[in-house]
Amino acid sequence: MGLIIALASTEATKKLCPRDLYRFQELGVDWTTLFFVLFVTVLTALLSGLWPALSLSRATLAPSLRDLGGRTGTSGPGQNLAKALLVTVQVALTCILLTGASILIRSFQAAQNAPLGFNPHQVLTAAIKLTGAKYESDAPKGRAFWDALLPKIRQLPGVISATMNDQPPLMWDWEGLAPFAVDGRPDPGPGRRPALTWQMVSTDSFRTMQVPVLQGRDFDEQDTLDKGNVIIVDNALAERYFPGQSPLGRGIMVQSWDGPRHCTIIGVVSHIRYKSPGQPENSFQGYFPYTQWGLDTVWLVLRSNLDPGALAPAIRSAVASIDPGIPVVDVRTYDDLISEKFVTRRLCAFLVTLFSGAALFLSSIGLYGTLAYSVGQRTREIGIRITLGAQVADILRLITAQGVKILGIGLLVGIIGALAGAHLIVGLLYGVSPFDLPSFGISVFLLCVAATLACLLPALKAVRINPTEAIRE
Repeated sequence: MGLIIALASTEATKKLCPRDLYRFQELGVDWTTLFFVLFVTVLTALLSGLWPALSLSRATLAPSLRDLGGRTGTSGPGQNLAKALLVTVQVALTCILLTGASILIRSFQAAQNAPLGFNPHQVLTAAIKLTGAKYESDAPKGRAFWDALLPKIRQLPGVISATMNDQPPLMWDWEGLAPFAVDGRPDPGPGRRPALTWQMVSTDSFRTMQVPVLQGRDFDEQDTLDKGNVIIVDNALAERYFPGQSPLGRGIMVQSWDGPRHCTIIGVVSHIRYKSPGQPENSFQGYFPYTQWGLDTVWLVLRSNLDPGALAPAIRSAVASIDPGIPVVDVRTYDDLISEKFVTRRLCAFLVTLFSGAALFLSSIGLYGTLAYSVGQRTREIGIRITLGAQVADILRLITAQGVKILGIGLLVGIIGALAGAHLIVGLLYGVSPFDLPSFGISVFLLCVAATLACLLPALKAVRINPTEAIRE
């Protein structure tokens, strides 16, 4: 049964991840690991049988009879302690796993709900690489290609706006950085200058991504190569270097890959998230018009009021009408792109939840088995108590007290263990502390619910015992 579950869960796990995730589709049941698990299982079974067998073989007659319960028919203290100890360990381990799963799930939710600074819904992206010597050696031809393509894309049915961007946000977990110096401020010199994350965009970029323009204007057709270099900065840079004043018209020297460029600030936009939540980000961002720079691989980004994925064939046709030799690849929606960014977090949360659910199931069975066995061994005692006038509440309290004690000790040990091991998952968390109180509360609540059900069934069986038959047995 375990092998069948392993095979099924392996296939289910692979379906949770993108097919292009490096080597993940090679995931399968490893035979070396399987034989190791088989060895451990057989060893566990042997130890489980040898432990009581050796204990009985060394026991003398009188203590053995006393330990087996004598006339009361109850388990002796040695047996009860061993069973309770094993179940307590199960409860403690389950508490640790449930707490970890709760923290990872809450972290995953926090990352998904993290503000991006732009609206990714109904947006399609497509990578377009300007291949061939005519584009690599002639930057104006690259600009001419985009000048011809963007109007065609904007005329497609359902397209609200379209733009190009050489480094769209969340596309990678690295940033193109450009050192800069602000006019009128001391220049700290090479190697000490602050840097901004730059993106090269076309007109309609902020409208397409729905990024608010806080001051100034967007790029337009007048921002050409023969005009002065311009830049749009984010509000973080504006607030840091121009507090209480307008940055519009101010100059900034940017160190680009082809040398320093002096740019004039023409607009201020909101700061956006450029990398995945949890990844350290640069403090400042800047945008340059593609008409003033050279181009290579660029992403087409469009917003549609229809299904954006359905526009892929039309995009390829538009590109082919300008140059059939230009490939259009990596066509996907922004929602899909963001979903892939969370695949590791989602997978970790899923696997830990899966294992903690299995542990919860096993610990519940262990607790139920211990109490059910105890009820079976104490049938005569319970019958005598009922005959002497014990009430239903007294019998329930008698049986559940043992389960409550096991649960309490297990929870205490589990919480201490979870607190001690919390630092192990710090690197996987976003927006949630490893000592998150709601997560600890959720794990305790789930364990208490499972333990209540596990205790209730044997307790209900105990109160239905017929005292006459119990005493006769």
